[in-house]
Amino acid sequence: MGAGRGVPMAQLALLTLLTLPGAGAVTVDHVTSQAEFYQRTDRSQQESGQYMHEFDQDEMFYVDLERKETVWRLPEFSKFASFEAQDALGNIAVDKHNLEIMIKRSNHTRAENEAQVPTPVPETTETLVCALGLAVGIVGIIAGTILIIKGMKMNAARNPRGPL
Repeated sequence: MGAGRGVPMAQLALLTLLTLPGAGAVTVDHVTSQAEFYQRTDRSQQESGQYMHEFDQDEMFYVDLERKETVWRLPEFSKFASFEAQDALGNIAVDKHNLEIMIKRSNHTRAENEAQVPTPVPETTETLVCALGLAVGIVGIIAGTILIIKGMKMNAARNPRGPL
């Protein structure tokens, strides 16, 4: 990333966060949004994508990529607006090209993507920890027994019982 490219991206990210519904930082009456994506599965090499426009979270139209035409949600929308499907197809072509570049740059081999198994702790360390725990436990049992006996003797010395 170039030295100056991070600042506009940070500004765009901040503006996006501020305009989220409920953020309250920026208030607007109407919002139009465009969503597009392109994907390809590795195993079947099946390709798919989508291009759509929304106005106030209501879909206005989408582009049928197979038929290469704009499909309006309501026919009335096409009377006051227009959209050429070729524009969307151009964007999807750019998305496809960018995906191909990212696939080439990334490591997509199974052998190197497998999770690394942590090395086991040596048995000598496990044995030492176990022995130390056992010793502390035995000392605790002995100390507890001694304290109980002392407590019983002190109680007997304070409250001597007479013959019944």
